[in-house]
Amino acid sequence: MNKYRRLLQNVGLFALNTVATKLISFLLIPLYTTYLSPGMFGVTDMAATVITLVTPLATLSIGDGLVRFLIEDSEHQKAYTTFSFMLTLISCLIVALLLPVLDMHIFGGLGNYKLLFWITYSTNAFLSYLGNLARGLNKIKLIPISSIASSAVVCITAVVFIAKMKMGVNGYFYSLIVGSIVGMAVYLIVGHPYRLFLSQPSFRGDKQIWRAMLLYSLPLIPNTLFWWIGSSINRFFITAMIGISASGLYAAASKIPNILNLIYGIFQQAWNLSAFQEAKHEGAEHFFSVTFKLLNAVTVVASSGLILISPWLAKLLLQKQFFAVWPLIGLLVVAFYFNTLNAFYGSIFTSSMKTKHLFTTTGLGAAVSILFTWLLIPHIGLSGACLAMVVSNLSVLIMRIAVSRTIMTFKISWRYTISSIIILMVQAGTTAIRPSIVLPVSVICLASIILIEFCNCLPLLRAGASKLLIRRASKQ
Repeated sequence: MNKYRRLLQNVGLFALNTVATKLISFLLIPLYTTYLSPGMFGVTDMAATVITLVTPLATLSIGDGLVRFLIEDSEHQKAYTTFSFMLTLISCLIVALLLPVLDMHIFGGLGNYKLLFWITYSTNAFLSYLGNLARGLNKIKLIPISSIASSAVVCITAVVFIAKMKMGVNGYFYSLIVGSIVGMAVYLIVGHPYRLFLSQPSFRGDKQIWRAMLLYSLPLIPNTLFWWIGSSINRFFITAMIGISASGLYAAASKIPNILNLIYGIFQQAWNLSAFQEAKHEGAEHFFSVTFKLLNAVTVVASSGLILISPWLAKLLLQKQFFAVWPLIGLLVVAFYFNTLNAFYGSIFTSSMKTKHLFTTTGLGAAVSILFTWLLIPHIGLSGACLAMVVSNLSVLIMRIAVSRTIMTFKISWRYTISSIIILMVQAGTTAIRPSIVLPVSVICLASIILIEFCNCLPLLRAGASKLLIRRASKQ
């Protein structure tokens, strides 16, 4: 039971971290949609999209390798830490040289904010580096402290810069920069990581170590690239075909389904650590099977519930002309749901050190995303971008399930899982096509999914109750 207890402890710590980052950014949506026009909001979303793409490419995804190798090899922590620091620093120089690219039309005016974009990228890259360092060194308690401090500052400064001082997009960048600086200060003052990355590395002796890190991290670059294409390339299609204002509307609609990322993000960071630690141990298949069943039950029920309340959330969060896109939320929720399952299956590849499978499966999703986005947007507009995202993420999921069986086989009750997925897709489709009848349909769908998942998890609940009774009896 230690592995489950450790997972729950890490989930609790990462919950604080995720709530601090995701929830505060979620609560800022009304501020952004009130004081920013769709075009301005589109620029801020474009900046976030580009940073998400550039970070793993410029840093060679070394952050993932840093966590993985710090956990597995405590003897060479200085070498891993120093190498990752150097690559992060070099990435800032690379991004600075590429700033003129932002003047292209497909970036929707982001080129007008080059310097602020670069500072935002640099502070975010080093904040991410320090966070990965804390994870690898098992200083998990430090992560939520930094995130809470950083997010609180972002929230306060966003209100000051955007609402009070009317600084628009500039205010958005300023708030992110100040927040990242505060988050880094927490890591440096409390965690003292500079003792590692300022130590003198042995360049000759460390070459083999660095080579091993790159062999692990480099296959993650195309995986991240294709993941980004599958989830974010539609921003560029929307901007080019419909305009930056339409991209802003799409970005606003995406914010509500991001609640799923809040739920899954709490779990995923802790799960990655547990997957690394338990993948080679006896009983790993059962551990993965139990975790998947519980994870899927919570996520699919949460997805259905989110679609049910989406009209009211939209009224609360999407102000002015942004509210008109709320019927798209259902499709985006389904896409995000598939993405959580993709991430779970991805942990099988990373924990087994077979990251090349991430590349091939995500590459398929990227190709599907590009094809369907290009085909559907001219005919059904923003709905086409949402539907393309659903098809892309589902394609990746199917392929990852097939490939993962060559690495690890664990039991899944497919009749329950597929039934829940079908009902969820019916609910989302009804929301997009007939939003006037979304309430009764959503209530029926949610009730059905809850019943199905309860039946699916009932054996686990019975087993857990039996163990609890036996434990209590043994103590008496």
